[in-house]
Amino acid sequence: DGCTLLANAGAESFAEPGAKVADVVAQINDNQAALKSGVLVTIMAGQNDILSEYRGLGNTPSADDLKAARKRLRDQADILADAIQRVLGTGAKVILALTPDLGESPLAYANSAAGRGVLTALTKSFNDHLYITRLASSSGRQLVGVNATELTANRDNGSVHSTALCDPSPTVALLPDGQQAAADPPNYNLEQLKSCNDSS
Repeated sequence: DGCTLLANAGAESFAEPGAKVADVVAQINDNQAALKSGVLVTIMAGQNDILSEYRGLGNTPSADDLKAARKRLRDQADILADAIQRVLGTGAKVILALTPDLGESPLAYANSAAGRGVLTALTKSFNDHLYITRLASSSGRQLVGVNATELTANRDNGSVHSTALCDPSPTVALLPDGQQAAADPPNYNLEQLKSCNDSS
């Protein structure tokens, strides 16, 4: 309802920078009363948990340290899966966006090839346990998983992938209220980004 560009927006985002699985589960719990049949919930979590494990491991962890980190991420995936099942139990439907392969992220490429492998392994542990092991039996009419691999897959075909967050001039990004975002944006406002519309 905070979006002035769409008369019937009615969507609300609780996304926060740096949120971990525990934070997302708390958001779900805090808003449980609003969940019911006819409500669509989109969830993406795990990236910051993976990055936290990576910061603790570095680019060349021992096999035992990597195994322990992957186990901790599976535990976080269990916590998130339980929360998603509670959402589904209210009659609401869920779109779950899996974490993109962080081994293909700018952070990974700024580090070593070994670091990219560590980030990919951590991402795979979290995603596979969450979606394949824990949520695979959920009905496709209630839960849809979005495989984020296409967001980060390395492409060497020279094609250009543009973002949908632009106006017809492809270098001008728009804020959700239609204002143009500056290169060093003084008008960047997290609250504005919490309302979505069909032109940004």
